[in-house]
Amino acid sequence: MAEANPYEEQRRRQVEENKSKLEELRLHRLSAAVCVAAVKPMPVKSTPPLSPKRAYAITMAEELKDLLDSHYPAFLRPLSLSSAAGSWLHIPLQFSKRYLPWCDEMILLVDEEGAEFQVLYRAHSSGLSATGWKPFAIAHKLAEADCLVFQQVERIKFKVYIIRASSYHEKDH
Repeated sequence: MAEANPYEEQRRRQVEENKSKLEELRLHRLSAAVCVAAVKPMPVKSTPPLSPKRAYAITMAEELKDLLDSHYPAFLRPLSLSSAAGSWLHIPLQFSKRYLPWCDEMILLVDEEGAEFQVLYRAHSSGLSATGWKPFAIAHKLAEADCLVFQQVERIKFKVYIIRASSYHEKDH
């Protein structure tokens, strides 16, 4: 029997390492999920019309987001009643996948005055849990229809800007 070629032996070891890394990252499950998602028709969501206050807050938040330094990724989040109460805050999935950790981790929210809040990021559900989010919501007296702009200034640190829906009444509307 001939001796194994050193090149072929190294190549075989590399292939085995790559297979174990793929298994560790569960990429075969991800690719299977993508295939399934690709064939499923997406449901059409019907959204109720926006209230003038909510529309105003969203417009102002979009304008602020456009003014922020583009080197730092940002997203905006209009608040539902439950998010304003501090139960949960969903982060856009595309943002989570691109910029946030793949596992649960504490992140830091910094408000406009520089106060810092530790919040638990839940990777599997792409959101901020009540652990830390509720104290932030209460401290800032968030209300339904307020809109937040989150700017990621470090890997797990966000500057948060609050656009109050109630400021709609302060303008000439």
